[in-house]
Amino acid sequence: MVRLGLKHTSNKYPEWLDLLLQSKFFMPCLNLNHEELRRGEINVFCIDCKICICQHCFATPMHTGHKQLQIRRYMYRDVVKIDDMQKLMNCSHVMPYTLNSAKVVLLNPRPQAAKPPTKLNETGPNCMRCERILVGQNRYCSIACKVLYESENNGCDAFELSQIEKMEMEMEMDNNNADMISSTGSVHSNENNNSFNNLDEYNSPFQLNLKPKMMHKRKGVPRRSPFF
Repeated sequence: MVRLGLKHTSNKYPEWLDLLLQSKFFMPCLNLNHEELRRGEINVFCIDCKICICQHCFATPMHTGHKQLQIRRYMYRDVVKIDDMQKLMNCSHVMPYTLNSAKVVLLNPRPQAAKPPTKLNETGPNCMRCERILVGQNRYCSIACKVLYESENNGCDAFELSQIEKMEMEMEMDNNNADMISSTGSVHSNENNNSFNNLDEYNSPFQLNLKPKMMHKRKGVPRRSPFF
């Protein structure tokens, strides 16, 4: 069973989350009085005390008013309801599963046998952290992979990183376009100025060499010659 902790990665996530992802559930309760009781297995995580306990332990006065997280089993894996976990952290883009009509997410990734990649692996979506095959538009297979990936990337997930890179590329393209427009405008301006200068140079000598009469010569009024 793979356990992914958050120690020495980032201060963004609370300590209880690190302990939650490393805890083992559905073991017999350490309290001997609860061991033989129905639902006496460890399936509750007390967020305030940062320990995993059974439901009977959580019902004692010691945990009155504390926040709890109910752990469930799906295909022999520890899962939590998305609605419960979403109150504590952002669970977006984590692949959900359906358990008794409720949406749940894995705490830790499923074990995956090492094998050469297939066409499905290459074309389908994969977990950003462990590269396990996903379904739909999801980017993480479990809470642990999402948390670890964001911790390793300064708190940004894959979508945020791609958006930042896209914005940087767009800004760079805008700057390049602005430089091109500026340089093109300067070239056209210089060409126009040179054209006007050449026109002046072409016309000026001709106009200076003409006499005033030639420049302002007009045809006179025609007069009919007399018959006698």
